[in-house]
Amino acid sequence: MLSQTFIEDRISASQPLGVYWELASPTTVEPVWINLTVERIHVGLARRLATRLHLARELAPVRLRWQFIAQQPRTPHSVSLRLPSTARGRYRVVLTVEPAAGTPLSASREIEVER
Repeated sequence: MLSQTFIEDRISASQPLGVYWELASPTTVEPVWINLTVERIHVGLARRLATRLHLARELAPVRLRWQFIAQQPRTPHSVSLRLPSTARGRYRVVLTVEPAAGTPLSASREIEVER
């Protein structure tokens, strides 16, 4: 099971984004894949048009993927990352845990990135 706790839904683009989670499952010797994706939710018409005309870059999601072995249940884990300094607007943060055997578990949250 994946536990999620979010303190703020608004963050500054100048500050790192911190993601915290706990796995409530029993320990295993099998590695677990962790996927973290931060993607823009809504792209306005002007931005889509500028991208089509090659006046602006396409907004690509930030994706991280790594493996670890869960040593103990309910152990806190965290990661922090910096979004691009130009990031503004609504984003979806999705954390997915993929055990070697079993169904992947996901938790998501929408955040607002401001100046």
